[in-house]
Amino acid sequence: MAEIDISEVTARKIEELNEMSVSDDNFKDAANAVSNLMETQAKIENQKEELKVKKRDSIWGKIGLVATGIIVPFVLNALNNSRDDSRLDKVLEYEKTGVVMSTGGKNVVNSMFRRKH
Repeated sequence: MAEIDISEVTARKIEELNEMSVSDDNFKDAANAVSNLMETQAKIENQKEELKVKKRDSIWGKIGLVATGIIVPFVLNALNNSRDDSRLDKVLEYEKTGVVMSTGGKNVVNSMFRRKH
């Protein structure tokens, strides 16, 4: 089925209305029809614009979710590594100064070596 262009129909009806006399019996009905067509055309254009905006927003939302899904694991891993590095630095400082390493310190070193290798 062919799509009807409402702007063409409106233009055609306006031409018909211009050819009519104000005193014609059908003038009022034709004027109402043109008014209704113009309102309908405005509503359709508004709906099309709203759909474009929703589609664009939906695309940007999806891009944001993907970017977040990609970036968050790297940030969490970096935070975890920096915490492990600071704990390892503390344990190694104990080793350098000759302080006896506690059992907790040994556990930290062992767990980090198990995780990294």
